[in-house]
Amino acid sequence: MGGMTALHVAATAPLRIRTLVAISIGTEREPRLSVARKLMDPDRIQRDDPGWARFLAARHDPRHGGGSWHKLLPAIVDDIASQLLLSPAQLRAIDAPTLVAAGDRDPFVPVPQALDLSRHVRDGRLMILPGVGHDAINEGARLLEPALADFYRSTEAIARERAGEPTATEAAR
Repeated sequence: MGGMTALHVAATAPLRIRTLVAISIGTEREPRLSVARKLMDPDRIQRDDPGWARFLAARHDPRHGGGSWHKLLPAIVDDIASQLLLSPAQLRAIDAPTLVAAGDRDPFVPVPQALDLSRHVRDGRLMILPGVGHDAINEGARLLEPALADFYRSTEAIARERAGEPTATEAAR
């Protein structure tokens, strides 16, 4: 749930950002909200997907108490419904090199929305992960990890400049 927060920070405090990676996030409310309402219904999960219910319980309940995931999922839906969206002008204010990555099977962020985000920011790059859904970090790790390394390597000089640090060449002098 940090993608929208990262975009807001990049838009409102651009000097705090060296580079930005936006994974599985779009700037439109739909279809994220409709999909979240359908997929994150605790009663439906308990009834139709007991394996996922067990996974959620094992992941969240030990730390936050029994049944905590039943409260977490509606809170995520409420967050999507109420979060402030960025305008095209705010997106254009994002001037840090930005890698937008999304799975081509992500029901929350359709490929055209990921493309649109990459085109709105000033220095956007797009990576579409084939056969990957919303959990791009795990499902697409084999492709995403080397792409992230390439992105950071290719933007290192810009990132250093944005941070006021000497470039690798300057530091070697």
